[in-house]
Amino acid sequence: MRAQRLLVLAERLLTRWDVTLRHPSIQALDPYSGDFGVGFFGHGELQASYFVQHPVYGPSCYLCDAQTSSLPGGKTVITPRDSVRRSVFIEPLGLMLEVRSGALLSAVYDASARTVALTLHDDGT
Repeated sequence: MRAQRLLVLAERLLTRWDVTLRHPSIQALDPYSGDFGVGFFGHGELQASYFVQHPVYGPSCYLCDAQTSSLPGGKTVITPRDSVRRSVFIEPLGLMLEVRSGALLSAVYDASARTVALTLHDDGT
């Protein structure tokens, strides 16, 4: 089941990458860096935080912080630390959550109820 989830994620990322290669406007050569524009665009599009529940090492968070409650069936608070803070992948649920505008402050994952609650940044408007 986990392998299938990872294949779906990889297929999704490759599909996004394929879309970026079809935009000629982002493939213009930058004479300063030598980048064709794809590097920065790919960084912005594919940046995400990843929470993984490893069977041996326990909970791991990549580009994020995870604090798990010490109570049985406790909740895990995931705080994104990537540069975009718009996507978080919850591996036990096989769920990629994305916001189109704004930023994620945190995601609270409840393993016993199999739910996720998001807290978004309030920009004051």
